[in-house]
Amino acid sequence: MWSCSAAIDVWGDTLSPISKWPTGAHDLVQVWLDLCSCFDQKTIERVVVIMRGLWYRRNKFVFEKKFWGPVKVVQTAVTVLEGFYSANEKRANMNKGEGGERGRCYWRCPTDVAFKVNFDGAVDKGLSNVGMGVVIRDRQGEVVAAMSISRRDVQNPFLAEGMALWRAMVFCIETGIVDVIFEGDAKELIEAVMSDEEVDSWGGQIVEDIKQLRYQHRNWKVVFRHRESNEVAHNLAKMALVNDEEQIWMEEVPIFIQKYIVKDKCCNNLQ
Repeated sequence: MWSCSAAIDVWGDTLSPISKWPTGAHDLVQVWLDLCSCFDQKTIERVVVIMRGLWYRRNKFVFEKKFWGPVKVVQTAVTVLEGFYSANEKRANMNKGEGGERGRCYWRCPTDVAFKVNFDGAVDKGLSNVGMGVVIRDRQGEVVAAMSISRRDVQNPFLAEGMALWRAMVFCIETGIVDVIFEGDAKELIEAVMSDEEVDSWGGQIVEDIKQLRYQHRNWKVVFRHRESNEVAHNLAKMALVNDEEQIWMEEVPIFIQKYIVKDKCCNNLQ
């Protein structure tokens, strides 16, 4: 966590909130007490998620033989923390009555089909990167499969969402899961996909590719839901922005995604 040479490289990264803090100490408890006495709450929160990232990286190296560099550990931690802040801000607005109908949105288990597939695309315009997130769940809200993918040289959000939906459909075909309904928060894309009219814009090709897959599976539907109902796929897409490799999970999700799965299941149980 602290004095290991690999950990020191992480703490010394330019995005680290304590990059100039001395790393020679070996008593982690004392280090923690010193940090808490010198920094504000948000800085300490960032330190905590980086510590968690170090532990996650260690396990990934031990069990998967994959090693994350210092920049990736810190960037992933920052992304997770920003998602946490965003979720709390939304919750606060809902408690104030500012959320309206959207504040009562939540993911619902499928009823008319065996599986529900949520998808989302995220764009980092500065790096021209696209992140795509896909999650497949059954009627009990259990995860059947999930995916996090990144692609380069794309800046358009419409195209990013289209690529995510297309990959979600292909993923279902590859895994033999075809009794499904697809949900996303890209209203413009979904309206174009479900329409019989041809899309003339430059993004029309991805729409036509999706339609071809949908025509091969006439029972497939793609429906719009607000972001509040699509948190799992959204966070998988954000995760892909800081990950250069395609990741697939069967019957599980990354640790920091699990809280969104639990939240969705709890909302369904309450109803």
